[in-house]
Amino acid sequence: MVDYVREGDRARARRAMERWLVVAPEDAPSLYAAALFYDESGDLDRAVALAVRARRAAPTSPALTAYEGALRWRRGERAEAERLRRAADAMGPEPP
Repeated sequence: MVDYVREGDRARARRAMERWLVVAPEDAPSLYAAALFYDESGDLDRAVALAVRARRAAPTSPALTAYEGALRWRRGERAEAERLRRAADAMGPEPP
């Protein structure tokens, strides 16, 4: 998928990514990568949906919690974004 993005073929990258998410629907790193892809593509609603799934797959990850919060802030969901930021802060740093 990364090669497709690098080559500028975002449609092909999206198809490859969606196929992978069928194979590994609860893989937090894959869901996070997909959320980033859709965020960068301008599809904030899809990015949020994938970030929610990523956080649910790895509920103790402060990075995934904070990322979902950042997306929700941009979507205008201020109260939920703030709740997620506080939750991420309470988790402490991401383990190495």
